[in-house]
Amino acid sequence: MTRRLAIIFDLDGTLVDTETIHAEAESKLLNDFGIKITPKEITRKYAGIPTESYIEKIVNYNGSLDKLISKKNQIMHDIVCEKGIHPIHGMPELVSYLSSLSIPIFVASSSSLEWIQKCLDTSFQINGKNYSYGYYFKLNFISCSEVKNPKPAPDVFLEGKKRMKKQYSFLNDINVEWIVVGDSLADMEGALNAKMKVFILGKFEDKLIKNDNATVFSTPEKLSAYIKSIIKDAK
Repeated sequence: MTRRLAIIFDLDGTLVDTETIHAEAESKLLNDFGIKITPKEITRKYAGIPTESYIEKIVNYNGSLDKLISKKNQIMHDIVCEKGIHPIHGMPELVSYLSSLSIPIFVASSSSLEWIQKCLDTSFQINGKNYSYGYYFKLNFISCSEVKNPKPAPDVFLEGKKRMKKQYSFLNDINVEWIVVGDSLADMEGALNAKMKVFILGKFEDKLIKNDNATVFSTPEKLSAYIKSIIKDAK
């Protein structure tokens, strides 16, 4: 029996190089409350976790959380206007390759729906060819704001799986290998709790990668080559 694949991607730091934008905005936001924390430290501690899930814990803030997030979004808008949104090297080509093979793909992100859409709508020119993630994913994405528990809980991945199975009937086959591609410990924990395999970009503590269902890749090129080898073996 042919083994089928279904792949769920994280967004920030996985498809687009925007973790630094989030971290810089959150660093500036926290600085307004007298909390000095560098973007690098924010990325190390909170990458993959929605802003609202941690910021209330470290800020003595009694106002509207929506206003707080709105302020962060304005800071991000200013940064994007200055620096733009750029893809993680090699990922647009990988997504294009998967799409050409009709392999189901989906985005599950901790970011807001508006930010996800903005990133997917952005066009990139690579080696003379234009890419837009939105062309491949279309409306196949979900935000942690749509589920009860954010990453590192498995909710967003399980809901993404549910939506994919509705769209692709063959994914109801028991012989489907579900894979999450991410870049954070939150992605890793959430995927494993969802009983999915997980491929992670980056370096993490040994205790969190000693799992047969978790594989860490130091570069996008190595990740892409490995996924292509799995596809070849699945045929």
